[in-house]
Amino acid sequence: MKKVTLKVALLAVGVLAILVTVLAEGPGGYIIQDGNVWYRGTVKAATLSATTLSATTVSATTVSATTLSVTAPTSFDALLATTAAVNVGSAMAQTVYTVPAGKSAVITHIIFRNASGTFDQAVDPVFSIGWNSTTYDNVVASATYTNAMVAAANFFCLVPDGKTNATVATAGTAGQALKINVTTAATASTTCAVDVFGYLY
Repeated sequence: MKKVTLKVALLAVGVLAILVTVLAEGPGGYIIQDGNVWYRGTVKAATLSATTLSATTVSATTVSATTLSVTAPTSFDALLATTAAVNVGSAMAQTVYTVPAGKSAVITHIIFRNASGTFDQAVDPVFSIGWNSTTYDNVVASATYTNAMVAAANFFCLVPDGKTNATVATAGTAGQALKINVTTAATASTTCAVDVFGYLY
């Protein structure tokens, strides 16, 4: 029996090449072994379904969790990090993202959501965002925020400085921490989730 191998690209897992063993060619196409499942016909993307990939092996080739994960998106805008509870009622610098080794990061926008209460208080929070110690203001300059975050579904988006021809923002380098620096705390302890979007290069 003639035995050859066929390489199939799966876009769903970041163009991951997996070898499928083609055991014989018959009248209806090929007889294909995919794990413990046999197919007759031509090779299609559906042959390697998500259900099939949940098995520990594919044609005796181990597919590990590390192989399938995409941990550092490069050259496209993506969610880089989520911090579940940033407290704008505490005057301190809080880390929301750290640039991985060997990379630089451009931050494109930052989402504040799922707040425990409104930002519009007797004393409103004042904060900036940046990489530069100790002011942390070279991505988004310091400002007062009065956003009425009255429901869990409410959110707002901050865009880095550089949106006009008079201002610029700064990219982070390997190992740098992006921090939200609260310089004036809100009257009450108020937490919110923060999503950092951008790309690495």
